[in-house]
Amino acid sequence: MTRIEEILDVADISRGTFYNYFDSMEELFDALQYDLNHDFNTVVLQRINDMPFAAERAGFAIRYYLQRAREDSKWAWAMVHISAGGIIFGAETYRQAQITVEEGIAAGEFELTGPNSGRDILLGTTLAAMVTQLRNPPSDTYPASVARHVLRGMGVPKDRVEEIIHRPLPELGLPSVADAD
Repeated sequence: MTRIEEILDVADISRGTFYNYFDSMEELFDALQYDLNHDFNTVVLQRINDMPFAAERAGFAIRYYLQRAREDSKWAWAMVHISAGGIIFGAETYRQAQITVEEGIAAGEFELTGPNSGRDILLGTTLAAMVTQLRNPPSDTYPASVARHVLRGMGVPKDRVEEIIHRPLPELGLPSVADAD
């Protein structure tokens, strides 16, 4: 875990300056997670929130996150490291995953005993898959394969899963990574 002294050193600020902006390291990590992921998460939610089924939203979200990780390794490594010290993918994504799983359970789409395990399967597997992609880029079908196994693990019938993962992933309309450099 990063220590406050390391932050102060890299930022070349005093402890007092740090505490003018943040009450704790946790608050700093929350702010970093928000800054790293808010805009991307907002665009993803705009794309998937019109989907009527939780399984579709979950499958597409996994694929979007893994696609982004493939296209922007700096962002992906930042998300991996910031998730290790706090809430996976930040509070907004965590909350949205929880809501999606709760809706999927209520609608009978997910066969889970509770939403926490489903949320953890969804986010934890996506985070682990992101690390795999970063260390040794797998095939282009890897994001869909991860989505397949997460949805099956949550109890979505095989035929339904195959229909979801074979649907094309609409563009998010984000600037390309090359444009950001």
